[in-house]
Amino acid sequence: MASLLLRRVLLSIAKPVSFFGHQSVKFSSIPTIMDVFTQPLIQRSISGFKGSPFLADSHLPLVQQTSGMKTKTALKKRCKDCYFVRRRGRLFVYCKTNGKHKQRQG
Repeated sequence: MASLLLRRVLLSIAKPVSFFGHQSVKFSSIPTIMDVFTQPLIQRSISGFKGSPFLADSHLPLVQQTSGMKTKTALKKRCKDCYFVRRRGRLFVYCKTNGKHKQRQG
């Protein structure tokens, strides 16, 4: 019942717009929009999951990850490029060459 009502509403919206001219509005996507709304939810989720080639190959763009701070009570220089910095009342160790060497006094 709801799918029939939705189909009629979409067609009633699309029909007056078509009077503006066939060049201005293209209705090739209206059947697919109606199919999405009228298709059962379970069928959509199953068919969309199995048939979509984009799900298997989708790689989200990753943000450049940075190494977090290691919280330690005794800080050490781990290489020749590590240096100590005092900020916000704490000691930090930063390293120019290796981000894994970052430490924070805890």
